[in-house]
Amino acid sequence: MDAMPPPPTDPAAEALQLASTEIPEALDELGRKHDYVNDVVQWCESSYQSGDKNMVLKQTKEYLVDALEVVARDVETTSAKLIRFLSLQNDAVEGLGLELDAVREKAAAAVARKLRLLNITLIST
Repeated sequence: MDAMPPPPTDPAAEALQLASTEIPEALDELGRKHDYVNDVVQWCESSYQSGDKNMVLKQTKEYLVDALEVVARDVETTSAKLIRFLSLQNDAVEGLGLELDAVREKAAAAVARKLRLLNITLIST
């Protein structure tokens, strides 16, 4: 797999890069590995029927062990990218929650001030 570019320092930009480029590319790569494994299985089936069964069996095991090791690494890489993306999304939602709490507190304080002023105005009239 190609070397990954350094992630952007801005979490929103990093999430966008993951969602728009890195995760789709990783999933495409997994799809290509799926096709390769299917090709190996088809070769094994046809070779087993017409060739030296012991040699084909040995070669099949080697191919599949290698292919599955690569697939396992790709699944690990893809899952790490998905976990990072979800973590960034979670952080963003938590940040929005904090911002909403602050706005709610400011609004409540403003309403309380208005009510006090209204009460003072009513008492003095």
